[in-house]
Amino acid sequence: MGALGLFRLVQAFVTGRAYGVRQSADRVSQPARFWLSVAVLVGLVAVSSTYVAWAIVASGAIGSAFQASHPATVDRHVPESPVARLSAAGCETPGRRVCFVTAGVAPDIPVDRLARYYSTLLGSPVGILDPIVLTRQAGGLPVIDAGRLQVGTGAVERLVRDTYPMLWGDRDVTVVILTGHDLWVEDRPGQRYAFGAATVRNAGGGFAIVSSARMNPAAYGQAADPAVLEQRMHAMLGKYLAMLQYGARPNADPTSPIYSAVQSPADLDRMRAFSPPR
Repeated sequence: MGALGLFRLVQAFVTGRAYGVRQSADRVSQPARFWLSVAVLVGLVAVSSTYVAWAIVASGAIGSAFQASHPATVDRHVPESPVARLSAAGCETPGRRVCFVTAGVAPDIPVDRLARYYSTLLGSPVGILDPIVLTRQAGGLPVIDAGRLQVGTGAVERLVRDTYPMLWGDRDVTVVILTGHDLWVEDRPGQRYAFGAATVRNAGGGFAIVSSARMNPAAYGQAADPAVLEQRMHAMLGKYLAMLQYGARPNADPTSPIYSAVQSPADLDRMRAFSPPR
């Protein structure tokens, strides 16, 4: 019941007049009853306003604004275009393999620790490529959106492709791009951000990009929590590796490791850890 409804109920009790019922003028105009009704209404409005303010805080609408730790900006030190490298040191082992590479600022979890974890989980070494600096453009797409202070997922994929062309065409290789920059998807401008994106090749291999920018509670003004950050990172990495390495198809189960509609940190928290089929 809203404040107005409660007021009408109290008014009926105080004045003997239910809302919508005609009554003689002398009974409804008694000053004492009138001012008591006003006092009750003011109290109800105050209680209602307090409840609304509490609900806003509890829902995270206040004090939860995202603050990027590594905003993407363009300055005179940013190179114009990527330069192709002749070697893919760290990812040259023959056969099917997974390789990590940092683009721009490194994620908030050490890449070598992530590589060790997934080497154990997958049962084969995960390579680490030399990191790549962001450029102004890659493959005709601007890498950094100066207005959004974000990097585009499609542009970063082209950045890595143009830097390591020998890997991009290798169907045995799964390349996972890691970054601490906030991401957006260029063909979805209405979507404020993305935790990552993945492209699965029918003939094998593929590539993904994952950002840690919105996974750390500290980014929302909360206390830093390394365990939560790492769990969320594993949720996204596990999902994409399940798709790229094992052909898993995303589904609508919010607790699934391959949940299809990840839109918030809370979604990541609900997802189960990925475990490869044995």
